[in-house]
Amino acid sequence: MLHIFINIVAPVVVIAGLGALLNRVKPVEPRAISRVAIYLTSPALAFYGLANASITGTELGGLVLFFFLTTATITLFAWGVSKLLKMDQLTRSALMLSMALINVGNYGIPLNEFAFGQLGMERALVISVLSAFTANTLGVFLASWGKASKSQSLINVFKVPLPYAVVLGALINLGYLPAPQFVMRVTNLLGQAAVPVMLIMLGVQVSRVSFDGQWGLMLGASLTRLMGGAVVGFLVAALLGLTGVTRQVAIVEAAMPTAVMASVLATEFDGDSKLVSSVVLLSTLLSLITLPILLYLLMN
Repeated sequence: MLHIFINIVAPVVVIAGLGALLNRVKPVEPRAISRVAIYLTSPALAFYGLANASITGTELGGLVLFFFLTTATITLFAWGVSKLLKMDQLTRSALMLSMALINVGNYGIPLNEFAFGQLGMERALVISVLSAFTANTLGVFLASWGKASKSQSLINVFKVPLPYAVVLGALINLGYLPAPQFVMRVTNLLGQAAVPVMLIMLGVQVSRVSFDGQWGLMLGASLTRLMGGAVVGFLVAALLGLTGVTRQVAIVEAAMPTAVMASVLATEFDGDSKLVSSVVLLSTLLSLITLPILLYLLMN
């Protein structure tokens, strides 16, 4: 367990911590870093990683089904609990948003790469793309609770280069397109910067959120996101017959903390941003305990 924490989780924590420290000492504009990640390094990583990936069509289909089944299950569970406890609509939408959007990108990708190597990174990339699509559709809907334009949220998905990078990388992998050496070298260099940029961005973003004082609700939501996600992940992986690294990565991704994007959307669409931000911070801190335990169970 200590070995897993030091060699897999600690590097993630240290780099993100440096990003948080930098933001405290020399305030950083998060949007500048996020744009580098969204428009340059992450698409390059996705393109190069999938162009050289060893993932099969069956594994790809399994990951897609796994992601949508786990997301739907945990989100519907949150809805059921909110109805049972008679929460107001604003709190209910915040709770569901906190369950639906998870940090499978700037936390999940490096964690799975450190834990499972190149194979882990490739599979985490697939789930990251699916998560980005969910954030721009279901995430916008939950954050605005019906106020946002559904067509606009779908259009936003196609304004970023990541989906195109994934498609092109997959076409090269399948042999339908050539792989020019110049393009591969450029994307390889850019892709190598993706993980540290994502982790620094995570640190900067988390350092800007704070607790709002609803400790019971915050703790319940955070534990549901982390431990509930892990339980649902184990069950769905067994249902779909996932095995090997694909199973390990899928379950780890299902148990990741709430994404900072949830807080961004809650703020943008007048949701309960204080509650969502608190769950982001608390679930991220608690994941330093839950994820090493989960990795130990999966790797032994």
